[in-house]
Amino acid sequence: MNIKLGSIFVIGLSATYILGMFSTNLKKEIVKTYYETEYSNYVFKCDQVMREHFVAKQMVATSPNDDNVSLLVQAEIGLIDCQDYDLLRKKLLSYGLEESDLSEMGLKAIELKAKDIRKVVEIHEIRYD
Repeated sequence: MNIKLGSIFVIGLSATYILGMFSTNLKKEIVKTYYETEYSNYVFKCDQVMREHFVAKQMVATSPNDDNVSLLVQAEIGLIDCQDYDLLRKKLLSYGLEESDLSEMGLKAIELKAKDIRKVVEIHEIRYD
């Protein structure tokens, strides 16, 4: 009886070890699922305001006037969205996600919101208007 119990224990322990090797980290998956929408929104907001800020800086550099300076100031205020995005990134990293997880979440967000490849390009493209 004792040998049988020992064999069952060893088999159970081995099975648990093997299953653990191939399973995903449940905590990571829960965090990713819970924050996916919020993270996606921040990715897009930050991307948009960075693009607007870049364009506004170019406009001030090429044509410095009150309107363009005002647009630049507004764009700089909009960069607060990037701070919120950065704070959420740090929070997710502290919850055990890795940079690769965040990159995956960002790419999934782009894929979900993009209708076609041209839209994906537009999202990342910086134009010199």
